[in-house]
Amino acid sequence: PAGLAMAEAAEEIERALSVARARMEGGAELAGIVRVGGFSSFLRTIVIPRLPEWRPQYPQLQIRIVEDDPPALMRLLRRRELDAVVVERDSATAEQRSLPAGMSEEPLLDEPWKL
Repeated sequence: PAGLAMAEAAEEIERALSVARARMEGGAELAGIVRVGGFSSFLRTIVIPRLPEWRPQYPQLQIRIVEDDPPALMRLLRRRELDAVVVERDSATAEQRSLPAGMSEEPLLDEPWKL
């Protein structure tokens, strides 16, 4: 029963993503406020330099940026005060891996430690 419930939930998520992709490909306009949190180097080297190119592409979209440490960003995400966060994680601790229901993790980069 638990496995079936998980499979059904996964199918619902897949359907929702398919609908969202179809809307975007069909020319649906991105509009509203997106609240993104992250650490300083990511925001300054990835997000902020791209804002000028995103403004004309998505004129109805407002991007709000919050810079803070990972625990504070995760608290804001859990309280739904942020829509997405980018944090640096060390795979060594299980506590960092636990996410509340309805949230997912998408690895952006995986680099080995070098000494």
